Amino acid sequence: KLSLVAVLVFHNSLREGIRDTVDFFQARGINIRIISGDNPETTSAIAATAGIKNANRVISGAQMKAWSESDYMEKVSSYTVFAAIEPEQKEKIVVAFKKSGFTAMVGDGANDALAVKQADLGIAMFAGASATRQLASVVLMNNSFAALPGGVRLSDMIIRNIEIFSSLF
Repeated sequence: KLSLVAVLVFHNSLREGIRDTVDFFQARGINIRIISGDNPETTSAIAATAGIKNANRVISGAQMKAWSESDYMEKVSSYTVFAAIEPEQKEKIVVAFKKSGFTAMVGDGANDALAVKQADLGIAMFAGASATRQLASVVLMNNSFAALPGGVRLSDMIIRNIEIFSSLF
């Protein structure tokens, strides 16, 4: 006879401000995609918890292995979560998204370096891999995605001020 002795649940909470950051960008019409080397079910669940729209549209790197270059161009926009992805696949995904508009890539590991380099705007975490920091256009000194909305708001203010100033002349 067996009896239940204990149930252990391991859970990591989202970093502070992530949900607000996701809401900020999605409210601006930005499509957020997750490209991860982690398990598809885990990655999708975290994306949903963060409030990312269409987090149930998942594909794995193994499923993408048979894709041709034209498949990347045609199919990537159908997915929100790319999981169990290899570094070369990350790069191809970013290149495919660039074809349909401006693309930013946030990464912290050496496996993100190729994709960060390919993006229109590469963003790295300060505590991340040195190679990724060297290739990034922006390095988040506090290692937090939550810093991004403040940077965007500051950029918006600068652009508005330039427009006002230039209209005087």
